[in-house]
Amino acid sequence: MKVIIQFAIATLLVLLLKVNSYSQELPCKSYYPREQGGRCKERYKEDENGLIHGKYISYEKDGSVETRGSFVHGVKQGNWYDRSFFDGPIGYRWYENGSWVIAGNDQPISSYTEAQKLVREYQKEETQREEKKRKERAKQDSIEHENTVKLSRESRELDMWNEAIRKSKDEMNPVYLENYMREFPNSRYISMAKAQIRKIESMKPDNDAFQIATQTNSIDGYNRYLKDFPNGIHRNDAESGIKIIKDKPDHEAFQAASKKNTTDDYLNYLIEYPEGIHKNEVVAVLQEYMINNVQNLEPIRDGIEADIFSNSKNGFIKAFIKCQLIMSLQGRYNLQEFSVVTMYMIICKWALDDVEGAREIFSEQGKRYQREAYNKGFDSVYKLFKKKITLPDEKANYKVITSKAD
Repeated sequence: MKVIIQFAIATLLVLLLKVNSYSQELPCKSYYPREQGGRCKERYKEDENGLIHGKYISYEKDGSVETRGSFVHGVKQGNWYDRSFFDGPIGYRWYENGSWVIAGNDQPISSYTEAQKLVREYQKEETQREEKKRKERAKQDSIEHENTVKLSRESRELDMWNEAIRKSKDEMNPVYLENYMREFPNSRYISMAKAQIRKIESMKPDNDAFQIATQTNSIDGYNRYLKDFPNGIHRNDAESGIKIIKDKPDHEAFQAASKKNTTDDYLNYLIEYPEGIHKNEVVAVLQEYMINNVQNLEPIRDGIEADIFSNSKNGFIKAFIKCQLIMSLQGRYNLQEFSVVTMYMIICKWALDDVEGAREIFSEQGKRYQREAYNKGFDSVYKLFKKKITLPDEKANYKVITSKAD
């Protein structure tokens, strides 16, 4: 071990002596400024034309070698050591007529032939590296493509399954599931598809009967289906079909009233369909009309009296509805007409042979207002219509209606 150490030291001393002798042959041509140490910066010789010729050395500020090589009449030539170029402790490159052939070698380059050989080796290695990268990229691309195809197929399989199961249920038709099974014979949903097909086939009589009902689209047709299949899979649809048919006149009457958009037409709708589908909508329209005219109820009162004087069932009903609409404003307005309107309501109830209803209104309003005054007011209204309209059992019912409530 001691011998090896001594040999290494001796070798290092020889190298240092060579570098030192190499540099001592060259004069220093430039120096670092004094504030940077003042050491020699460049050593070289010049030819008769003042061009650098022969060996050349440049130094770092600390005196270490930065570059070392040779010039031939101002042109770099041969092996060069250049630490600053490679940003490392050692690096060699070969110059041929001022242009470098190869750089980055970790050992000195002895000749142009060796430099060319190194270039070919480097190019070969670079080609091999690029080929390796290309193969790796191709392999990765192939894997990604396979995954994409797999995902695409799985996604398409799932989409087609969802569509097949949805359509088969909506239309109770197995053809969509059969198509799916042909397309994906090894699908994980095959057993579910087969089960759904069996279910659809077992429901065929039910489906056929309902299809006939929908083709006739009549109450009798739907009732026939419900009779044959009281708990059938289309029971709700059949009941809905019956309701749509029954409600059709109601819808058409409302559409006609909405198109004309008059109070009389809306009232006629309520008379024809007192519990109609559009009752709330019609009442809201009529209430808005009453609110807009609440400060001038005289024309409306005249209309109520005209309806009563018509001495017809529809006239009495129409007048009563108008009175109800006016009374719905009672909580928001304080009008004298409210008491008179209740008297019209009593007359309407009486004319419609609802004596008990008339008596209830009279009794309730008699408590709200001064009974004596209310009695006198009602007598005036009664005399207005007396003998001009038909009031069932007039004398007897008058006593019943106006008798004091307990």
